[in-house]
Amino acid sequence: MEHADVVIVGSGFGGLAAAKQLAKSGINYVLISSTPEHLFQPLLYQVATGVLASHEIAPPIASVLRRHREADVRLGKVVA
Repeated sequence: MEHADVVIVGSGFGGLAAAKQLAKSGINYVLISSTPEHLFQPLLYQVATGVLASHEIAPPIASVLRRHREADVRLGKVVA
């Protein structure tokens, strides 16, 4: 993507909610995340006890937003 109307920093609940709303409006955006997956922390204890597999609580961000053609997901850190 050469041009983005919006840059979203982080892939937490707020970042993903913003990404989905922007996609509904047809606005191009770049989502920058320091990790390749979205971690649902409240279920970490179930992974630790063996009830759930780690991939069940940490889906890749790119797969969460795969249907949004406006999305450009990048791995990185914003420093300034």
